[in-house]
Amino acid sequence: MRVLRGALFAIALQCVAWRMTLAQEATVFVRHPLKNSGKKPVVQLEYQLPGERTDERHAGDPPLLLVPQGSQACFSVERANPLLYTYTVGSKILKVETPDTVSRILKQLLALAPRAVVPGQGFFAPDTVGTSGPIGQYAATVGQLFRIRTEMEALKLSSDSASNLVELAKAGIMLASEAADTNTVAEDAYKALSDEARKQMTVRMLRAGQLDQADRAKHLAGEFEGAEGLMTQRLCVPMAKDRVRVTLSIAARSGVGADNLKKMTGDEIASFDAEPKSTAALEFGPGVIFNTLRDRSKSFAVAEGKIVENEGDQLLFRPAILANFRSWGPTWIWGTVGISGNDEGISDLFVGVTGRFGYSIAGARLALGVGLAAARLPTGLTKGAVGEALPADVPNIDKIVKKSLVPGFGIVLMATGF
Repeated sequence: MRVLRGALFAIALQCVAWRMTLAQEATVFVRHPLKNSGKKPVVQLEYQLPGERTDERHAGDPPLLLVPQGSQACFSVERANPLLYTYTVGSKILKVETPDTVSRILKQLLALAPRAVVPGQGFFAPDTVGTSGPIGQYAATVGQLFRIRTEMEALKLSSDSASNLVELAKAGIMLASEAADTNTVAEDAYKALSDEARKQMTVRMLRAGQLDQADRAKHLAGEFEGAEGLMTQRLCVPMAKDRVRVTLSIAARSGVGADNLKKMTGDEIASFDAEPKSTAALEFGPGVIFNTLRDRSKSFAVAEGKIVENEGDQLLFRPAILANFRSWGPTWIWGTVGISGNDEGISDLFVGVTGRFGYSIAGARLALGVGLAAARLPTGLTKGAVGEALPADVPNIDKIVKKSLVPGFGIVLMATGF
């Protein structure tokens, strides 16, 4: 038994040692080049990916490096001389633009989809939630949180043209404080709701929206608070939620004359782009549901004093909010649940799987999913009949139109990582 215990302990130690020899960060190795008679010398680069052995390297310029969120993207300077030089890393957030080939559809989609989660619009319309009462107050507060987070995002995206980045960061921190206070009010409003109210689909979606917006605002607050630090951070850059360009700067130490230096200095000796690889188990994002019905939809109207039935669309296009969760299969396959709505409440549902293939189309992270879709559509009449006159006690045709969820084959398209 002692021999068995000793063998198991030795195996465990070997496993731990093997895991410790694996790189946890993405690292780009740079050899500090010598001056070359005024000409810019060739900078030799090698790189190592997260999860690879620490003694494993790839030669050449690194591609877009995928780094797990919470890990780091690093420079390692070889032939470094810290007595004469200082070595600094900085990072700049890169805005990922949607490619022109799909931008028209997705920009329209992204402009429409948030309306499904803003109180007062979509399936949180006043007719559904109401502007008064506990649920209405909670919805209004979540809408305020959404507005503040949107302003923070817009301020962040305007930073490239800012004349004073420090002042811009201070404005972002003030918005972050406002977002935190608003989230506290929303939290109190949610706690004040009854158990029955919390079970309603509207409140559940509001709750998901509140938590998502609060998390995003907190993330943005961290970016504003660390703006100066990111410009001068040494060696490594932590990966958050944005693609970054990591740069290496080398300068002479104070008091060291340029004539005494034999190696190269500059603001950007080398650079590489790093993309955060999401580790979240659940993500929300806007998208669109394409629902192909088995049969054409129908509509009812009154023409020449009689009820008539007309054919509608067979392919439906619906902006939606999609919840994506990691599946038990390959890492690029996610489970997806989507919901869309209108003034009458929930209008469309989707359940299926989504393939998230990374940045495969001109630098934009697109995801495509398939599954079962259902749309709430007219299916018949609760009173009267086609070809007959509208019943005398019915003011308009909409009062007697029966609507049900009609299933179909669904396709979802979404732009992830926002």
